[in-house]
Amino acid sequence: MRKLSFISFLFVLITITLSYAVVNFPYPQNITYPYGYNLTNVNTDDLKSDFQTWWNNFYEESSDGTQARIKWDDPNYTVSEGIGYGMLMAVYLSDNTTSYQSQFDKLWTYYKNWRNSNGVMNWKIYRFDYVDGKNGATDAELDVALALIMAYYQFGNETYKNDALNLLNAIRNHEVDANYVLKPGDAWNDKKNPSYFSYAALKVFAEFDTENSNFWNNVIEATFNDVLTNQSSAGISSDWYNPSNPSDNLGYDMSYDAIRTPWRVAWGYVWFGGTDAENYLDKIIPKFQNISPSDIKDKIDYETGSIIGSYNNSTFVGGIGCIFMRSSSYSTQLSNYYNQLDVVGDSYDLQNSYFSGSLNILYRLLMSGNMPNLMALAKGESSTSDTNTTTDTTTTADTTATTTSDSTALIDDCEDGDEVTLWGGVWYTYNDNVNGGQSTIDPLTSENNPFTMTAGGANGSAYAAHVTFTLSQGSLDYNPYVGIGLYIQESQTAYDLSTVDHFEYYYKGYSHRFRVETANITDYDYYGVNVVSSSVWTLKIVNWEDLSQEGWGESKPLDKTQVVKLSWQIQDVDGTSGELWLDDIAAPGAIPPEGATTEIKSKLSIKNPILNIYPNPFNPVTTISLLLPDSYKENNITISIYDINGKLVESYNLKAKANIKLIFNGNKYSSGLFFVRVKGDNLNITTKMLLVK
Repeated sequence: MRKLSFISFLFVLITITLSYAVVNFPYPQNITYPYGYNLTNVNTDDLKSDFQTWWNNFYEESSDGTQARIKWDDPNYTVSEGIGYGMLMAVYLSDNTTSYQSQFDKLWTYYKNWRNSNGVMNWKIYRFDYVDGKNGATDAELDVALALIMAYYQFGNETYKNDALNLLNAIRNHEVDANYVLKPGDAWNDKKNPSYFSYAALKVFAEFDTENSNFWNNVIEATFNDVLTNQSSAGISSDWYNPSNPSDNLGYDMSYDAIRTPWRVAWGYVWFGGTDAENYLDKIIPKFQNISPSDIKDKIDYETGSIIGSYNNSTFVGGIGCIFMRSSSYSTQLSNYYNQLDVVGDSYDLQNSYFSGSLNILYRLLMSGNMPNLMALAKGESSTSDTNTTTDTTTTADTTATTTSDSTALIDDCEDGDEVTLWGGVWYTYNDNVNGGQSTIDPLTSENNPFTMTAGGANGSAYAAHVTFTLSQGSLDYNPYVGIGLYIQESQTAYDLSTVDHFEYYYKGYSHRFRVETANITDYDYYGVNVVSSSVWTLKIVNWEDLSQEGWGESKPLDKTQVVKLSWQIQDVDGTSGELWLDDIAAPGAIPPEGATTEIKSKLSIKNPILNIYPNPFNPVTTISLLLPDSYKENNITISIYDINGKLVESYNLKAKANIKLIFNGNKYSSGLFFVRVKGDNLNITTKMLLVK
């Protein structure tokens, strides 16, 4: 009877019916990438319409509807490269109205149906009928594998993860040579193609295929070295090069193969940064920064960089245009090249050219912030495993949530307003002036100017850490920087955090690098992870395995027993300005330093319980926050989550504390309305939350 009563109560609350496509990161995303520069205000409806024009012309399903192909420029044929392009577009153009998951699956089925004995697709197929060109093309394999990984995070199907790992195994075994350089395919290696090097894909593989991370990092290093060596003094890549001597272009200029090289380098750069990518882009930019996009033609001389082609089309306009994602210094050029892509796409390419039309869409997705690394976004919003929720959706779990519901995990909630954390350490800020930079940060802390908090914290709390900044190059040989950080303990010495499961914090504002500063690293190449910008308060969860050194210093192990500080560093091109807010910094599993404040402080004097959900609506992670008066402490309470049908999906049995925070991960649930109910002695509260995928 109690359950029936509660279900009836739910239906009283429900006044509207909503339906959503099951997409975790719906188009358009319009994000700012962690590196470089991109447009964020393009007409996304126009881009979606142009995609649909191309899709309607080149996507074709088999008569039985079980598989699909992308028609080549000769529409009787399909090439494996086109399957990869189509799968990537299906991932990134899916939105809350139209999901292309079904079409994605049919393209993947086509790829699988035409694999050879090495497990890679034969590169050219006649319709749905027979193999016309045998064996694989490595660029297709890299794009398809990346598309599968992105689909795993976009659509949430575990099968994509397993399929991706299997394809990565085929690539490792058959499309990489003994020197860790990518081969052009699984069956030949007498010349190599720099445009087959997908920097973004390989970096993702290194993070996704954790058992083979070293292998993929070796491939990146070795192949990037070839790509840089092949680049001429004018900054130009050749269609093919001599495997024994990458500077030997074998007589090839930059034509329809090599033009994709700057796009692939820029793509990897805005996702992951890197000195090699910067060097490649910095070498080619001077040749084109003063050339109008309408003057770009379809062949470029390898030695001189002179334009020697005849046709202004999407393949070449976008290939060159992507180099201007290097920094905001080239914002005008990037905008102009994007606009020219719109012009040439509408005039011919989208209707008539498989190759130029597909690249038109992919270039514009990247340029506009609509081709993000979904794996990074997923990690930025939640743990990829559901460790913060119960695993059985039909039973109640008698476990305490492994988040900041345990106040000892909270390093600082910022609520006392001063520079001292709950663990006794202090907040500080810094700039690059000592190294020759001229950047400014406000406040800039010193012995006589301690840090103070700013009103307006996450989840409606009173205070947060807040800085504003302007970056100025000065005499630096690298990009200027500023930062904010906190010492782990009062003595400002190393502390053992080996029991910590992960780090978490709320932030909004500029993109930054979260760093764990350990005593064993003395050249500042600390372990860290890049975090994308956000205009709203966002929960960031950082697992130990997410952390890596940037690579410019001495390689050293991450010593979890020697953590001195946590810091958030902002580094970008000259003239960049912005702000960063931080709140509720926590390290679940930590053993706080002796004497640390273990009771969560609050500026709020509350007489009645307060239940808050933030963000709400959410996708896929939200925080359930419960503030309780002192009279409720030590009571047993239950927080239960029900779906729209009244089915219990999550439950937590907790000991009441002043401030309880639970992380709810909706990754395994469909979009819809959920109800959060808190019950205890003299306590019965219910509120709604909306999961929108």
